[in-house]
Amino acid sequence: MLDFIYQLLRRHCEPGNYIEFLRDGVVIEELMMRACPTPLGKKIKNKLPKNPTSQDRAEKIINDMFEYGVSLEHLFEPDDLLQAKNIPKVICKLK
Repeated sequence: MLDFIYQLLRRHCEPGNYIEFLRDGVVIEELMMRACPTPLGKKIKNKLPKNPTSQDRAEKIINDMFEYGVSLEHLFEPDDLLQAKNIPKVICKLK
């Protein structure tokens, strides 16, 4: 997954630091905007408040994934990302 992120975003992360790399949702949000082959990629840019919190960003990511067609049973919870409760589940849902 880290190789994919690097190839798409040119953002590098040391393998042992991936939890902090993903946790605020910025990288995931950028990944979705770049990887989305539909107008959703343009539409999702405008949904966050001016100074979004990590909670705002995590909720937006989940809503965007749902809009993109990911079913509810395959979505992660905001705390899976924000509190690093289940980062493997978050990464699995992004693949």
